[in-house]
Amino acid sequence: MIPNLSRIGLLTDSVRPKFEALGLLEYENAPDEYSDWVELEKPLEEFDKIPTAI
Repeated sequence: MIPNLSRIGLLTDSVRPKFEALGLLEYENAPDEYSDWVELEKPLEEFDKIPTAI
């Protein structure tokens, strides 16, 4: 999870100390769980068909 947060820019200066206190920053440079980032960066094809929450 930590490498993925770092990759998408959510490991910000405001949350970094919290993860550091938990000892999780040692995993920041571990291999991420998903390798096809090009596919993930594409817009959702059917975004307008996603149901809204009830």
